[in-house]
Amino acid sequence: MSMTSLALASLVPILSAASPQLPAQRIIEDRGMIRFAAGRSEAALAAPLSESARSFALDHAKRLGLEGLTLGPAKVSATGLGSAVRLQVMRDGLPVLGAEVVLGLDREGRVRRVASSARPVTSAVVDRRLTAIEAIQAAAQGVPNVLLRDGKPLGSWREVLVVRDGQARLAYQIQLASLDVLRNELVVVDAQTGEVLSRQNRVFFSDAAKVWSPNPGADAKSPLVSVELTPYLPAVADRNPDGHLVGALLDAVNCCVHQACDPAQPLKTITGTTATMVGPMPFETVFCDLRPMASNVGTRSDYDYSSPDPLSYDPPKAEIGSDPDDSNVFSEVHGFYHANVAYAFFRSLVPGFEIRDSMAGRKSTVLANFLVPDVNSATQDTAGTIHVATLQRVDNAAYIPHEQLQQLMPGLPDGVMPNGDVFALFQGPTADFSYDGDVVYHEFTHSVIVSTADFAGPHLDRYGADDEAGAMSEGLADYFAAALTNDPLIANFAGPRLTATASGLGTALRDLDNTTSCPSLLTGEVHNDSQHFSAALWAARKLFPDNNFKTYDTAILDALQTSPASAGFTQMAEAFAVSVADAFPSRTTAHDEVLAQFRSRGVVDCIKVIDYTAPRSMYSMPGTMQGYGPAAPGPVQLKLTVPADSTMAALRISAMARGSADPFGGGAPKVDVLVKKGAPITFAGSPSAITSDPDLRQTYTLTNSGSLTGTIRMTAAAGETIYVSVANKGAGPLMLTDLKLTLIAPDPVPEADAGVVEPAPNKCGCSSAGAAPLLACSLLLAGLARRRR
Repeated sequence: MSMTSLALASLVPILSAASPQLPAQRIIEDRGMIRFAAGRSEAALAAPLSESARSFALDHAKRLGLEGLTLGPAKVSATGLGSAVRLQVMRDGLPVLGAEVVLGLDREGRVRRVASSARPVTSAVVDRRLTAIEAIQAAAQGVPNVLLRDGKPLGSWREVLVVRDGQARLAYQIQLASLDVLRNELVVVDAQTGEVLSRQNRVFFSDAAKVWSPNPGADAKSPLVSVELTPYLPAVADRNPDGHLVGALLDAVNCCVHQACDPAQPLKTITGTTATMVGPMPFETVFCDLRPMASNVGTRSDYDYSSPDPLSYDPPKAEIGSDPDDSNVFSEVHGFYHANVAYAFFRSLVPGFEIRDSMAGRKSTVLANFLVPDVNSATQDTAGTIHVATLQRVDNAAYIPHEQLQQLMPGLPDGVMPNGDVFALFQGPTADFSYDGDVVYHEFTHSVIVSTADFAGPHLDRYGADDEAGAMSEGLADYFAAALTNDPLIANFAGPRLTATASGLGTALRDLDNTTSCPSLLTGEVHNDSQHFSAALWAARKLFPDNNFKTYDTAILDALQTSPASAGFTQMAEAFAVSVADAFPSRTTAHDEVLAQFRSRGVVDCIKVIDYTAPRSMYSMPGTMQGYGPAAPGPVQLKLTVPADSTMAALRISAMARGSADPFGGGAPKVDVLVKKGAPITFAGSPSAITSDPDLRQTYTLTNSGSLTGTIRMTAAAGETIYVSVANKGAGPLMLTDLKLTLIAPDPVPEADAGVVEPAPNKCGCSSAGAAPLLACSLLLAGLARRRR
């Protein structure tokens, strides 16, 4: 089809004199457009809210960045402080990717909050030179373990518009099907050129029973407590006839090693075709047999599957398949109970609150004792089929969105995976993650975040790039887990076992009652970079104990419900402060009290420069496929000062790398080292077109062993300051470890170099002799982004 330029029609109505004004008490603007505004409109919006909210937003189209755009149908949901209206930005009947307007209304229907991520469109181009099938093939290029049918990659798609520099272009948003259940590949492909614009791995009675309370969780000093599962099950007449945990809102299944959960049966296997580095190949792999095992009918009268010493099951002591902990029914009951406790907590804040599965008429599933195929054991037979014959235990937990699971279904037999979102609680070599209530609450909160703000990047400031979306998601998951237990320690059961030493147990994974602050804590890893954010939320909570903290927690959830996906640290700090002020109207200082906690920890207005005194153990950068270009800078800049008694003439840099910056076939990772004297490097422009002002820029190619070494020639006088940033030029994220900087005196002065360039490594350092190791490498690469705790 030839290119068709769409003439712009007038989509912006004239502002009505009777239209309520935008709230103007607190405003965050960007390039003259309102990104966040809070206050209170004098007039209430008329019923129905879905129509009046849409009209209100369009009446203020220019201020909200809606010129050349319109809005789709509204999604209205109740919040603890009124209601939220979420509006997808549209153009010519197609959704504009990443653009939305969110209104927060009070109980009288007055506008109290407006947030927008829309950008004006001056022209639009539709050019379907690629069919959807061709776009899926482009998206799958170089992606490991994509499932195939008739030799073509499997995936679902929808048409969207992507806005760049005021022009809207047609693109396909594609959900790929992969053998790796922990990789949820969401890819955007230009419909004209076939260029992959972005990739994102979204991969995050008698009903009596006995469980551990969530905190401190399972340990010898915490006896089991008796609970009733009645509140979480349907009415008796509607229950599962076999007594399984098919709940009113959530279901639970066990990940059994053997078929039909029968130890006398062999391991369950699935077959199909997957993409490898040497082309499509058939595979046969073992996989969990997902079956409900807990029941209170037949030979049982309740769901009490506890033993006199449940901890005797943990950690597993025998190999997989012969250890009873691998399909422990107590874990299934425990995970189901605590996931429902989490759901009930959020519904206590907002009556009738639903996660997105419930909104769509589906149910999410708690998956206990999750084991994954051990790809390191892959072999290949003479016919070319790849075999994975064993499962492996992993110390982790994950929230897995249903889009990925539904894409698995066409390539796998019926019943292999649930049809809704999954809370996967792994059976690990160190701990059973079902046993830890905090872990269950943390993963459940991820579904709440996806159902509300659903944070997404990229985020850039003048000092560099950090995954603020990921950090906020992890920080809020920790926060609500702590709020549920009124305890700032996260993972009191699993954490000490993961951090154990020869002398005994270690500590919880994280502590919200911490003193971390920006920039010192920033490493670019989302769990780490969340800690000052969650600490600010927790510290502010202590100031508002009214109603056993419920009013404050309701305000935090309200801020999530009334914020757009594009919000970063600064906007969310303001949103939280405004929501708390709305929840405590008689406390005139509430807004400033909350915002002060975020400011004191550098969540907002942080100068992201760190005095370099020792090698940095971790320095992580996103990749260009996360929306950055031409390179993605690190989260902080490192500052060195030339000693008073010397003159420096060169900067030496060294580091080791973890992962590949180009996991999609782009060769060895490359980084830019940027250096500037006298002032920090300034990054500007949009994240996809970053400009910067270093004095020197040197590109390095990582060596075959995954190391970075180089020397940059420069001159600096005694007392001068030198600022250094590293930027990732590759598609995928890259982590540098043991990042070391050294200033070298004038004599001898090495020449500047371009880094040591060696042949591009095989992924994971694996041999290229045979497809089975290549499949293993592919899966291991996919595992780089698996950490969900």
